[in-house]
Amino acid sequence: MCGRRAEWFRKAADQDAYRGRCSWATLYDIGRGVEQDNARAFDRYRQAAQQDDADAMINLGEMILAGRGVSASAVQACDWFEKAAELGHAGGQYLLGECYLDGSGGGRDAAVAAERFRRRRTAIRHRPGPYGRTWHEQGIA
Repeated sequence: MCGRRAEWFRKAADQDAYRGRCSWATLYDIGRGVEQDNARAFDRYRQAAQQDDADAMINLGEMILAGRGVSASAVQACDWFEKAAELGHAGGQYLLGECYLDGSGGGRDAAVAAERFRRRRTAIRHRPGPYGRTWHEQGIA
């Protein structure tokens, strides 16, 4: 099953479907259905991120932060988290807040970190949930 999934994601990526690129990259990242390969995962995440895929930006930043497939760089990782946050990605808001909280992105600023955490909470509360209503409208968040 995983091999078939990898084949479908590859086909989607070949047709420039950015979600296909990110999903295909994830398979290389974790070694599911294909041989684990940090360099290929990194390259495919980067391609998807350049098409404004916020999930790919997060994964790319995490690879850079951990030094998987590239030299570790907290500053570059935080730059990718910021790009995802600018697209409204809740995870990007949180990770960027962490960058400001611990100073790993170049400067420590607790007020900016708190603002990013607040934006994350807002992004989660107002994203669509089941039945087309936001989580906030359903009383869940």
